[in-house]
Amino acid sequence: MHLKNWSTIYPGDGCTPAIARVYDVLSTTAYFPKDDMALSLGGEKSFKASYSGSLAEVCEAGAATGSRRHLGRQASRFIGERSLVAAS
Repeated sequence: MHLKNWSTIYPGDGCTPAIARVYDVLSTTAYFPKDDMALSLGGEKSFKASYSGSLAEVCEAGAATGSRRHLGRQASRFIGERSLVAAS
């Protein structure tokens, strides 16, 4: 895991961080109005060209393949490591 592949958002009160579901789409949109991604997805650099469905469908497809379980494990490890760093 590379830390650069995670993005945080501050939903609700704006003080409590949460891991963003999608990092390349969310975190670059504010800075780069074009939708070119750094890596190809389905042979396309454009998110719109690579997937014509909704973001909710993309998330559901990931959940069906076990991504949600994997991300949950990674998030738990990340939070645990953050606690260790804060304690040192």
